[in-house]
Amino acid sequence: DALENEETDRIAHESDTANPHRVTAAQLGVPYVASSGTDGIWTYRKWSDGTAECWGSVSVATGAANTADGGVYCTGATDIASQTYPFIFTAVPVCCATAVGSTDKCWLRTVDGTGSASQTPAFQVLRSTSGSADSVTVSLHALGRWE
Repeated sequence: DALENEETDRIAHESDTANPHRVTAAQLGVPYVASSGTDGIWTYRKWSDGTAECWGSVSVATGAANTADGGVYCTGATDIASQTYPFIFTAVPVCCATAVGSTDKCWLRTVDGTGSASQTPAFQVLRSTSGSADSVTVSLHALGRWE
């Protein structure tokens, strides 16, 4: 019986070339992706150590940026509404937003602070010169804790 078990283990070892010693991620002592997926605009990963991250993008048409505001110009309105995260973080995550693919040079500022554990902040598009309506894609990345 012991010889048969030894032979079974040997065959399993030889056939599993990716992980012949059957080491688990938990045994390595490093964080691993516990779950991942997509939800709406978001792609997300939840790590075994409780860290969570999600990223996505949203495209919007903005109004004319002709309201002077301390040396920059804005629309005077919220251009990018808060986006709901694919899960609720345990606390407000760090959320970074970048304007990409705009037809004019622009950057973003938050309208309502840091957002919440369930939503990104809302953003306003800023430009260095007054200009007509534009479209902008905002790339979002949030990093926080899920447990």
